[in-house]
Amino acid sequence: MKTNLKPMTKEEHKAKHTPGPWFYQENSDAYTHHVRPVSNPGTIICFTSQGTNGVDEANARLIAAAPETKQQRDVLLDALRDCVEPILRYESCLQGYAEESAYKGNRDNKSFWEKRTKEVVGLSRKIKQAIAQAESNNE
Repeated sequence: MKTNLKPMTKEEHKAKHTPGPWFYQENSDAYTHHVRPVSNPGTIICFTSQGTNGVDEANARLIAAAPETKQQRDVLLDALRDCVEPILRYESCLQGYAEESAYKGNRDNKSFWEKRTKEVVGLSRKIKQAIAQAESNNE
């Protein structure tokens, strides 16, 4: 039997979903918790069973918050991207202060500025890692 199945392209593989915002429907019904889009409340995004321990409701509320959470993450990601260049400039200035202190023979000052430089380098590394991780999770 011959089929016409083809592997999905990367673009086809990307999740397509109902745009947010979504909301958790209070008192959905006796058996399930519903998550619905604000734009079309007659549609159910998902539903979870009604458990007695509250986990299913918590999961439904978490799912309902997903579009807003993604939007907030994107805002923070943009802010982090905006921080990289100024931090690199600051790192360069700190290195200059350390070199100037060494040139002037002030070892204590040189040590102080070298320590600040290492802190800034560590911070910029963490920011770059966070950006890379967020971007890879976004694909």
